[in-house]
Amino acid sequence: MSKIRRETINNILNKAYTLTYNKNDLDKTYESRKKIIFDETSLTKEEKSEAIRLLNKYYDYNKIHHDNTKKRICNNCERKCLATLYCEYCIKDYLKSNFLNWTSADWIEGNYKKWDLKDQQLKRSGTKKVILKKLVNVELAKENWFEEAKSHLMISNRWNSIAKCYGLTQNPLTGNYMLIMKQYDMDLKRYLQQNNNQFNWKERIKIIIQITKALSRIHKENISHKNLHSGNILYSHHYNYWYISDLGFCNPADKPLKSIYGNLSYIAPEVISGKEYSLASDIYSLSMLMWEISSGQPPFINYENGDYYLAINIVNGMRPKFVSGTPENCKKLMEKCWNADPSKRFKINKFKKRITEINKSFYNQKEIEIQKSNINSIDYNRKLCSKMYSFNDIPEPKNATKEQQHEFHCTQ
Repeated sequence: MSKIRRETINNILNKAYTLTYNKNDLDKTYESRKKIIFDETSLTKEEKSEAIRLLNKYYDYNKIHHDNTKKRICNNCERKCLATLYCEYCIKDYLKSNFLNWTSADWIEGNYKKWDLKDQQLKRSGTKKVILKKLVNVELAKENWFEEAKSHLMISNRWNSIAKCYGLTQNPLTGNYMLIMKQYDMDLKRYLQQNNNQFNWKERIKIIIQITKALSRIHKENISHKNLHSGNILYSHHYNYWYISDLGFCNPADKPLKSIYGNLSYIAPEVISGKEYSLASDIYSLSMLMWEISSGQPPFINYENGDYYLAINIVNGMRPKFVSGTPENCKKLMEKCWNADPSKRFKINKFKKRITEINKSFYNQKEIEIQKSNINSIDYNRKLCSKMYSFNDIPEPKNATKEQQHEFHCTQ
């Protein structure tokens, strides 16, 4: 048997997902995607089978979440179910029947991974490495912090595009609470640092698309992330996919009133001036991420005048300068979404529609040049940590003129 090329399979699946989508007819979308895979001459027979297996898995996931497709009769429980590879009701019954046996322990067998139709039970993934992230001063947290953390934990396990969070544990020696998270390969900051001169605009747009899909899942729950930056975007090489992390657990549990927490270069101007985080402030952060993906460097990385003056410049409308080669439709999308007025920014569904249209246009191009960067060696860690800020005498946000933008960048 020839070796299966995972990256090639993922690229073909991304192509199928990009060119065919109809949320009102998932069955038709599935058939169209299956045809693209079968017609793909670059895939071997084994690779096509693997691509179809992954497509079927994603198809079942969408069917259950959207609940708008045909149902079938389960051979085991004889109830009408949506999934094709398993029965969601059989899994629920299995988990309920084993509830009294649940306990905390070393996770040697790993998490539940798939349903075994023959044995009618869930199979585990086996021993796996996880990330333990310490949560600071949780004992001082207010009740609303725990409620928010609980809802975010549920969301991270409801949607595949959110970095997987398995739950909370406690260090028996110190009493500190820790978040148990799936281990990913690297964050976006490091990925861009290593690969910026090696991939083209089609690949950059693909990253933005995947981040946008994840954020749309969060906003669908009417929740804002509040700390979007490249250190919170994680990559899985196996799936060739990007995930949003730190949902709901990024803010310190004991954050003082009238302070803000995050990475200043990505914080929306209205938040800097004292307003609450909102869905629109996430859109601003998304536009900063889009600029970072386009340029290969974090926004305002070369700013040397300190946090207070950077905050003043941001609320006065200063934004990063577009790098050479940035497509015009991408520039317009970023400008729309980093507007100083939150009401003028696109909502996530409109942003997703626009970036999907841009993505399709790249798939229709024959050849796409590699986006080269003239960025010199940069200390990427210097401004890429989230921390607490407390500013006084911050004016109301406003947009800057082109002349003001030019003057700002000439002084940097």
